[in-house]
Amino acid sequence: MTTAQHDSPANAGLLAIALDAVVRKWVADHAFAGSVLVATGGNVVLHKGYGLAVREHNVPNTPATKFRIGSSSKQFVAVVALKLQEARLLDLSKTIDTFDVPGVPEGFAPGVTLYHLLQHTSGIPDYVGFPEYEPNQSLASTLDALLATFVNKASEFTPGAKWSYSNSNYIVLVMIIEKVLNSRLENYVREHLLLPLGMHNTDYEVTGECIADFAHGYRCGADGGWTTAPFLHMSHVRAVGGLYSTVEDMFRWRQALVYGDILSQASKREMWENHLIHLDEQKKSDQYYGLGIFVRSWPALGNRRSIGHGSDLDGFRGMGETYPDEKVSISFLSNNQRLDYMGMHLALAKVLFGMENPASLSITCPAPDVNRSHDLVESTNHSPLTAALDACVKKWEIKLGFSGSIIIARQTEIPLRRGYGLAVREHAVRVAPATKFRIGSMSKQFVSAVALKLQEDGLLNLESTLADYRTCLPQFPVETASKITLRMLLQHTSGIPCYVRLSGYHDRKSLPAEVADVVPRFATLPLESTPGTKYSYSNSNYVLMVIIIESTLGHRYESYVQETILTPLGMADTGFETTGAVIPDFASGYQRDDSGRWNKAPFLHMSHVRAVGGLYSTVDDLLRWRRGLILGELLTAESRRQMWEDNLMRVNPGEELAQNYGLGLFRLKKPGGRISIAHASELDGARGFLETYPESGVTVGLLSNNQSFAFMEMQFELARLVFSDETA
Repeated sequence: MTTAQHDSPANAGLLAIALDAVVRKWVADHAFAGSVLVATGGNVVLHKGYGLAVREHNVPNTPATKFRIGSSSKQFVAVVALKLQEARLLDLSKTIDTFDVPGVPEGFAPGVTLYHLLQHTSGIPDYVGFPEYEPNQSLASTLDALLATFVNKASEFTPGAKWSYSNSNYIVLVMIIEKVLNSRLENYVREHLLLPLGMHNTDYEVTGECIADFAHGYRCGADGGWTTAPFLHMSHVRAVGGLYSTVEDMFRWRQALVYGDILSQASKREMWENHLIHLDEQKKSDQYYGLGIFVRSWPALGNRRSIGHGSDLDGFRGMGETYPDEKVSISFLSNNQRLDYMGMHLALAKVLFGMENPASLSITCPAPDVNRSHDLVESTNHSPLTAALDACVKKWEIKLGFSGSIIIARQTEIPLRRGYGLAVREHAVRVAPATKFRIGSMSKQFVSAVALKLQEDGLLNLESTLADYRTCLPQFPVETASKITLRMLLQHTSGIPCYVRLSGYHDRKSLPAEVADVVPRFATLPLESTPGTKYSYSNSNYVLMVIIIESTLGHRYESYVQETILTPLGMADTGFETTGAVIPDFASGYQRDDSGRWNKAPFLHMSHVRAVGGLYSTVDDLLRWRRGLILGELLTAESRRQMWEDNLMRVNPGEELAQNYGLGLFRLKKPGGRISIAHASELDGARGFLETYPESGVTVGLLSNNQSFAFMEMQFELARLVFSDETA
């Protein structure tokens, strides 16, 4: 079937089936997940989503899913430059030094014109290829800072002599454009391109922004295993690769660019006819580059000519090509960075142009991923207490934006087990009782339990000092180390400063770190108090404790927790979060500002909190933990007394609510004399609280993915309802 035969509805239907079969083959091979739009003669033949937009919650890609389009953003920059030239505000034949751009030293890139920048023929080296780029891509940057990374580098070749793709070209070009406009490029693109073309689902991604229907980015390994893409702070690619879009919007863009009047005919010739340069490494096509766009002649397609651009940006790949002579457009955007976009385009084009019979394809589609049934099961208790508790939580959901899971247990009864709000706001995925959340500092009670178990086994003595562990803690001065016991670490009475509160922590927390790398930040600092005399919460204490535990065990702390605590207690939905892991049913983390706007939580590389705050869990598993800790045989009676009864340190002297700290747990004396053991948590994108009243067997557990939610008042109100019901 040739493109001339696609006009009838019957033929278009057959073509859609054939193209769909091609895409499903790529999905089955774990190569593609995303959205596809194919059009002939301006008529859409296939417009469909495939695979998963959010793998953690089995959210499917749809035709309207948004994806990063990476380097396809450069064609927008090129169009802006050409439009400014049409308006006589810019002359692309001028050299860089004509524009006196701040930060560009005299003598930089001599002879390089704006045409060279647009065409990647300047010889300026690509900053993305420098060894220091990837390790620092999670940190915020600016155009000036990016410029500084390459302005003093030598040119790689004489301007115009050859083609070499370099993102640096477009950094310089955008700085020149913004100097001419006296405004940000993004504002011009929105006003003069996106809005006039009706591209309402396209914009520049800002790190932290919540974007509806935005796909999460992944990488699929050769073994079929999925990982989340490395975090990229979008300031590194901003105007040169920072757009997101849908396949429908990108189809609108190419129709307007190729067939519309967004550019004059002269500018179109400039963009993809007059300034072509041959690429040296042609593979599946005879490729040329114009101004911000590729021009390809495909031998496998009878030398048909297309214009378009591919994209490859952390977690995403895509391609959009238009065949002007045939009036054919093929677009796809993917959130699998493994995708061979040239190969997939060629596979679709061969069917589209009648060069391959799709019936010959061997297609085996994988079984669809399905959420586990228990994810949707909530409390079936319809008692007045359940109604009152539910009404209380809903009030706080409306008032302050509570979003999370809650479980309330009283002996064997569970009056409330329910999810509230959204686990993934961009796709309106609701929280369920089995949704997983970071539990942050609640992880410390597990460290304490491990230390006590090792003491029970005679492998550890909590009265030992840091001086006894000089082999694994050589950074500590002997005089300081000899005054601090392991018990003081667990009780936060060592006086050691908390590394999280030290200058520079928040600037580094997006970068990977080893536990041992953290110690030098505080080991030689003055103590904040005499050891053993004052409570002062410090994550540094538990970093040291984990190092000592691992030195004692001879292996990682996490494996001991899995073997001796999580598995025996049946805590199958609890584990240590590893940056990059795809965790089913894991809630995305958010912050809510004073205006009520939601933002994604700042990125945290989990190596910074690892064993001291790195656990994730569900409210069900936390209830199992508390029952195993208090009622089970996880610890001996003596160890339990040490953990939350003996030798407690007063946290808030003089206050009505008596707070004491044991070993990894608070012991609270509430109004009316009730005693509870508890711990709260706050970690980027998450908050939580877990409280147990041992005498009455009541446990109140809540986990939230709204870091801004102040939960204590709601927790107090829930506890009052539970205990007022007892006395009613």
